[in-house]
Amino acid sequence: MMIPIPRRPFPLLFALPLSLAIAHAGVGSFFDTDSSGWTAAGDAAAGVEYLPTGGNPGGCVRVKDDAVGGVWYFIAGSQYLGNHADTYGQMLRFDLRQVIVGGANQFASEDVILESGAVRLVYDLPTKPPTNGAWANFSIQLSEAAAWKVGSLAGPQATQAQIQAVLANVTGFRIRGEYQTGEDTGYLDNVILGSPVTPGDATLQISFQPVLRLQGTIGSVYRIDYSTSMAPDTWQELTTVRLTTSPYDVVDPVPTSVQSRFYRAVLLPP
Repeated sequence: MMIPIPRRPFPLLFALPLSLAIAHAGVGSFFDTDSSGWTAAGDAAAGVEYLPTGGNPGGCVRVKDDAVGGVWYFIAGSQYLGNHADTYGQMLRFDLRQVIVGGANQFASEDVILESGAVRLVYDLPTKPPTNGAWANFSIQLSEAAAWKVGSLAGPQATQAQIQAVLANVTGFRIRGEYQTGEDTGYLDNVILGSPVTPGDATLQISFQPVLRLQGTIGSVYRIDYSTSMAPDTWQELTTVRLTTSPYDVVDPVPTSVQSRFYRAVLLPP
């Protein structure tokens, strides 16, 4: 992922996925034997159906859309409710699949919702499940480094204190399963609330200085590169860092005459 950094007096935040890893940690549902307490709400009167095969891999759950209006969600079971304060800073992971009828006619809505009483944290996935029926993996950090919003997608970005407060008393957790206007079927697998951050989950938080905030596994080595254009073979090394803490801040002493730069983090072998 490459993002130009304009010289404007406001912070920019982006996540830089270097690879994808799923670890069975934290609170998880892998649907090996049953639906693990998951239900459905919204435009899905038939509810959740457990499938012993067809998952990613193994079993999974699916919901068939009633196609009568509204948006349906997968609703987490009781094991995801209560105090999960220890998952702050870790990852929420899950796999989604959608099977549509006819041509793609996708619509936007809140993709992930975490609730604590009247407080709602919502997240808009930057990419959606593909319309060709393939499984897709999703990872979201449970911290202010991700683009969690308060109340709605148009609300303010959630602060550290707000995210920690919700995780300390989760009263609702739902994942959107319906993306198509019209008839469709959604599938869910491998849900983990509180999966450890791995080197593949490195994120860069960029502010106006610019300060690059690298988050990954302590002890890993990353090379930070920059480029002033999108042309091939223009990447130059800024620095190489070994994470002694996470997050780890790297300052780029970029001249004030530079209007924009692109940055990337490259995980180096041990």
